[in-house]
Amino acid sequence: MKTLLRISILLGTLVLGFARGRYSGDAESLSGQTPPPVQSTTVSPQPRASGGGSPETGGGVRQSPEKEASPAGASSPVTSAAELRDALKQMRKNPSAVMRNVADLAAMIDRVPPEAVHGILQELAAAGDQDETIWISMELASRWARNDPAGAVKYAQELKNPQQRAAVLSSVVGVWAQQDWTAASAWVLNSPSGDTKWQMLAGIVQSRAATNPADALEFLQRASKGSAPVWISGAANGILRQWAMTEPAAAAAAALPLEEGDLRKMALNGVAAQWVSTDRAGALAWVRSLSSPSDRIEVIPQLAQSLAREDPAAALQ
Repeated sequence: MKTLLRISILLGTLVLGFARGRYSGDAESLSGQTPPPVQSTTVSPQPRASGGGSPETGGGVRQSPEKEASPAGASSPVTSAAELRDALKQMRKNPSAVMRNVADLAAMIDRVPPEAVHGILQELAAAGDQDETIWISMELASRWARNDPAGAVKYAQELKNPQQRAAVLSSVVGVWAQQDWTAASAWVLNSPSGDTKWQMLAGIVQSRAATNPADALEFLQRASKGSAPVWISGAANGILRQWAMTEPAAAAAAALPLEEGDLRKMALNGVAAQWVSTDRAGALAWVRSLSSPSDRIEVIPQLAQSLAREDPAAALQ
């Protein structure tokens, strides 16, 4: 399951991140922002000692992506950035087998010893091809953040390449939020406005919504103050839809106290759309129970639209 999740994350990064080119120079302003201290459970990864492998050499990379056999040295530690870069080149040569190749590359990253993470990251940062290896850096830095979030955030902030810094910082903060939601979410909220902030915010909200939708919704409302992007309201709709799949009444109760505005409207519509698809009678009873006429006016069109797709006759009633 972890492997599949990692594959989906990496593919999403490849397809969406690079294709859209959303990373921008606003990450420059984050370089001076200090994360709150985080208790580390292990020693932070240190630069690997000399002699651990030249950036120009490396083994254990599958030479023929068409073969199903495991690469040579599949169980040996990966201590060189060259090994990962070579594997990435092989993956790009055979797009038809991208899922298998990403899985192989993710498995290679899992074989990087903690003490070698920093050294490999430094090699990748100095390689001059960050656009090609940026998501490898993201995955490695995320592994670092599992044990030392503060150290990984500090490392990401000090990266010189703006695109790499924005992407790695977002990935690291996502891991940090899984360990300490309060500290990580507060740090993101206090970050300078810009694409990097919203990229980090989107990642931690999605992760939090899976385990605590109430927290994710409250965080979105705080983030929507000021010049927030329009997608925040859509994110609220998504959170409430997901929540309403299992707890529609609780989702509805969380949406109603939200402040008036686009975020609240989208949240209510999310509840209505999902609830009516799984429990028509319950959804209709909820709409009738709404004390505010404006709330009923807001959700009835969404309710009717959802009903029309499944039962046009019922939607006309």
